[in-house]
Amino acid sequence: MKKLGMLLVALVLMFTLAGCNNDDGTFDGGRKTTDSGDNTDVDPVDEVDDMFESLDSTMETLLYDTVNNDLMYFKYPVAVTDHVQEVYYGRNTEGITEIYVIRLIVDGFWGPIEYIISFDVIGNELIGIEIIDHQEQRGAFIVLETYRDQFAYVSINYFLSNSVSIGIDGDASATTTIPAMEESIKEAINFYYNNLT
Repeated sequence: MKKLGMLLVALVLMFTLAGCNNDDGTFDGGRKTTDSGDNTDVDPVDEVDDMFESLDSTMETLLYDTVNNDLMYFKYPVAVTDHVQEVYYGRNTEGITEIYVIRLIVDGFWGPIEYIISFDVIGNELIGIEIIDHQEQRGAFIVLETYRDQFAYVSINYFLSNSVSIGIDGDASATTTIPAMEESIKEAINFYYNNLT
């Protein structure tokens, strides 16, 4: 997290200084002059966030509807792992990152299971999971609130310090679904802890 913070500070400084010099080499005190000659304030947060990829409308709607609709979301550039496909972050109006959301795809018995898992940066909690798509039959219980509630607002430290087995709420014969979800949720928690905190 320290490296990421230092990188963001360096990028903000670079973009801020780049925007503060006029074409004639004079310093304009932190204001950017548009082509029409209007002066506008430079927002370093917007400058940095512009570097990150925009969200597609489906993912943006999902994040606003299921995670937190008071934040602005951006796609975070990361390398894909076995199950982690994409990472998003949500910033408040002051530019503070409050939430990370990881999109995962795992192999279920009947096909891929696609879901998101969200983390509260400030509270250091797992907010919960939301299933996006699946074809599971015996493992279809993963969409039930009673299954998903076991992840709602649980401390990250709890998952890191305990050997946690995911509870079963549904058909116990879903022997592919349960291990796939358990393995990928643990992978997401470790990914968050090791790369985003």
